[in-house]
Amino acid sequence: MNFFKNKYIGYLVWRFILKNPRLRLTLQGWLYPHRTEFAQILGAGIFIDTQKELGYYRAARIVRSNIVTWQEAPKLLALMTQIRAGTTFVDCGANVGLWSAQVGRMSTIVPDLQVLAFEANPDTFVRLQRTCEALPGVRCFNVALSDAPRTLDMVGGAASGVFGIHQSEFQIAGAVQKIQAQPLDDFLGEDLSDLVLKVDVEGHELEVVKGAAKALARGAVRAILIDGILESSRTELLALLTGHGFRLYDCDSLAPHVGDGDRVLAIRG
Repeated sequence: MNFFKNKYIGYLVWRFILKNPRLRLTLQGWLYPHRTEFAQILGAGIFIDTQKELGYYRAARIVRSNIVTWQEAPKLLALMTQIRAGTTFVDCGANVGLWSAQVGRMSTIVPDLQVLAFEANPDTFVRLQRTCEALPGVRCFNVALSDAPRTLDMVGGAASGVFGIHQSEFQIAGAVQKIQAQPLDDFLGEDLSDLVLKVDVEGHELEVVKGAAKALARGAVRAILIDGILESSRTELLALLTGHGFRLYDCDSLAPHVGDGDRVLAIRG
């Protein structure tokens, strides 16, 4: 049992330590080092005193210990800057819906916001549906995305997030499922004119973006966040994006994209 999660201990800490600033200051001095440093929280570096900003110091330690807080949250915040009234967010590789749920719940304050969530893994898709069933404006599709209609051999692993066509060290050789794939254009009607895409598809990024060729050609795609690009297709995909007038940024630091980094936020114009 976590000592501080016990409700009685929690009450005593709150009543006799947190509400006693002199005692709290003394205890912090005993328990935590006193220094100043940059702490990385949600993608931004903030300069802190490890005692006076103890909450931020502890949060930074927690952030580094988990892939969601360390990698997913900063990218999600970056993508949120592109959401506005009338946007359709297209979640390619939705998994259980972390991104779709965060964007979808904004529909109460962002007019005409829609979410299209695509997940290829039938097992994971069941949980995606449960995630999104109470969110207005969110539609879920159990289909893989590619550059043409086809059947893909997709490989699983110990975690649902590695499900894809690219055989990596995180996937289990032989754990193959045949999954039907369609181009993204098949789901993007001509009435959708403000599209924001997130692409996280374990090695099939180029084909997914090519499958939105019609939407790209008519200028309907305003931003694309690609969380990982297979090295063998990286040069071609980055050239495709710049050829359509996108400016490229590193989606972790938000600095202009240079070299061949595999995580990209592409913004048109």
